[in-house]
This record gives sequence, C-alpha cells and structure tokens, in this order.
Amino acid sequence: MSFSFNFHDEDADSNIPVPDQTNPLSKYKPAVEPELVNLELLLESLVGKRLTYEEVNVSGRYKVFRREFSDVKHQLMMEDDSSNEEVQILLGQTNEDLRSNVYEGGLKSWECAYDVVDFIKNEGNQLLLSSNGQNVIEIGCGTSLPTCSILEGLLNTSNTETNITLTDYNAPVLRLVTVPNLIINWALKTLGPSRLKELQQAKTEAAPGIIIVEPIRDGEIFLSRGIIRSFLEDLTAHHITLNLISGGWSEKFLQLLKVSLNASLQNTLIITSETIYQPEMLPVISEILIELTKTIPNTETIVAAKDIYFGVGGSVVDFTSYLDSQIKKRSLDLHYQVQRVTNVPRSLIRLSERK
Repeated sequence: MSFSFNFHDEDADSNIPVPDQTNPLSKYKPAVEPELVNLELLLESLVGKRLTYEEVNVSGRYKVFRREFSDVKHQLMMEDDSSNEEVQILLGQTNEDLRSNVYEGGLKSWECAYDVVDFIKNEGNQLLLSSNGQNVIEIGCGTSLPTCSILEGLLNTSNTETNITLTDYNAPVLRLVTVPNLIINWALKTLGPSRLKELQQAKTEAAPGIIIVEPIRDGEIFLSRGIIRSFLEDLTAHHITLNLISGGWSEKFLQLLKVSLNASLQNTLIITSETIYQPEMLPVISEILIELTKTIPNTETIVAAKDIYFGVGGSVVDFTSYLDSQIKKRSLDLHYQVQRVTNVPRSLIRLSERK
C-alpha cells in the first residue's frame, strides 16, 4: 500500500460557502456523556478471561493481532442482558454495523484503520520517537490497531515518555476489544514463548485442594493476573501512560482530552479513522480536531477516511471543504495535505500548524 500527495491550494477555495458562525461543539449534546474510564477497574474485569485472537496482515508486510469477534460475542452472551439495545447490536442480532447514538461500530476493524497502521510503519517513527516525549490520541479507537502498532514501536525502540489516550463512544468496546488487543499484541510481540507460557498459567480448582492446570491452545491468551501485572509493569518501565475516555463528542469530551494530555511532552500525534462518515457529525469532529491541532504545540493530526461514504453521505471532500472554510474564516494558522491510498478510494488527511 502506498500514498500519493495532493497539497492544499488556498486560492482554489475562494468560493467555498462560509457556514454558520456558531461553533457546533457548543450546540451538540451527545446521547452518551463522555467520561474517563478507570483503567485499573477495567483490567480487573478482564482477569481470568480466555481470549481467542487472529492475525491480520497489513499490506502483506506487517502483522497485527486482534481479538476474534466470535469470542467477543461469546463473552457478551455470557455476562450481559440480551434485552439491552446496545448489547443486541453488539451481538449482531439487529444486522447493523452501527446505529447512531447507540453503537458506533467499534467492535469491527474498518479498512481505514489498516491504512493508518501502514502509515505508522512507513512514516510514523519520525513523528513518534521524539527525545522530548509525545502524546498520542486515538479518537474513535475501536479495536485500536493503530495504537497497537504504535505501542509495538515504543516498546521495542523508545524509552522516552509517552502519554496515550484512547477514546470510543461505547465503554464496552474499550473493555471488549480496545484494551484486550493492546495486551494481545504486547504479549505476542514482546514476550518470548517460555515467558508467555509462564505468565498465563490457567488454573482451576476441580475439587477442594485439587488444582488443574488448563492447557492454552494455539490462538488463545489467558489473562492471568501475572499477564495483567506484567503488561502494566512493561508500560511503566517504558514510561508509557494509558488513558481511556468513553462517550460522545462534545465540549466536555474536548476538555477531557485536554486534561488527559501531558503538557510537558513536546509533540502530539492525533489519529482518527472512519469518523467523518456522518454529515451531521462532521462539524463536531472537525471542530475537535481543529481545536486540538491549533492549541497544542507541535501537533500532527491524521484523519483516515473513505473518499465517499456511499449511502451515508460523508466524504473526504466534505471534510476538507469544512477545514478550508474554517481556516479562511477564522484565519487559522493551519494547513493540511491529502494522501491518496494507492488503488483504493481512501485517503489520509494530515492536519498541522503551518510552520
């Protein structure tokens, strides 16, 4: 997979209509209030879970691992009320990939996430391995495959401080796939076979005083306390902090993102994929990205999207047109470039301050 560049030409956009002056963030009230998610409590809920995973090849060159969707559904059926509307959609009982303001598709790995993984592997090191540390934000993270790829690079090559914030509309997504995928990729890519086997001993008490060690099959990881503890210790040893936010986009969501940042770190990378598909939400996510990019020094924002979302209405052109209108109207010192993904109708938009 490769990319071609289309640089923004300001003079070509003089006829773009200027939208209403009111900031969409001040008007929009999400159905699900954003909130910080306690990582320790989330990890505690995963102890004792046996995860099955699959390997995904990106561009035939890179491997990334993700929890199997069938395994997620099995866990949901075992622990949740199937009458819950959100759970019904998560389980696939309604034949919907997503439903606005209920479930935003976070259990599925969408195509543009792989484009971001490819970008990170090809060009991400120059953005991520700063000697002065970095913040990393993935908005609408879902299965968090881009962050899994980033984490691999940080654990293997960097001892600089990194502050990672992952957000998804649905809190269950963070628990079911976001954090499990981070652990799976960490375990398979940093632990040797013997250490992995040692840490994930699965033991059950068949009868009082009789302990059975259950075998771990290929394609499985047992989340023992040892695995969870070692994961956290490795993050700490590499000066990596992990923050989680659930809920809808809004002024409060933006403030939570800002609070999660480490202001002492010099650089910030923001990633979001498949989040501009709804025309009615385009101004909201756009304003969040604009605000973060223009107020946080040395920030680069990567937006991955299909060129056109058929049947829904969103498009890359709509997004860049909104950027153009706001840059012109508010005299923002921002610029962007569009990288076309070769041979497929998808793009990456790179937004940053003008140097």
